[in-house]
Amino acid sequence: DAEKSRPPVASYLASAEQMARSGYPSPDNCARPGWVVLPIRDADGGGAGDRTVSEEVGGGVEGLGPTEDPDDARLVALDCEMVLTASGHALARCTVVARDGAVLLDWLVKPPEPVTDHLTPYSGIRAEDLDGVTTTLKDVQ
Repeated sequence: DAEKSRPPVASYLASAEQMARSGYPSPDNCARPGWVVLPIRDADGGGAGDRTVSEEVGGGVEGLGPTEDPDDARLVALDCEMVLTASGHALARCTVVARDGAVLLDWLVKPPEPVTDHLTPYSGIRAEDLDGVTTTLKDVQ
């Protein structure tokens, strides 16, 4: 049975130490529900002191509790494809897939300014894919 031969989801989860090393925000950095506080990094990727940025991220997201099983059927995968604009990377596609492979959401997104490179070898996005797309980043958020 394919389901039983899969490694448990927990085997793919980063430990608290790995997350800290990779710069993920810790629960201590959440000022209040729905907010994430992130340290500002210099252009070279180094730390920039104790300055922080707070950005409201909607109503917040409920994570798993310490005793909940990550193999729970609520597990989803999120993938975002980016393109380049004069201002940098911009979202061009957002897809959410359930554990069983069912596509829950698959939106093409109109970048806020003209695309300078579709990054097709990586994103799979071609110029014609975005023709007529009206969904914006705000719509996806």
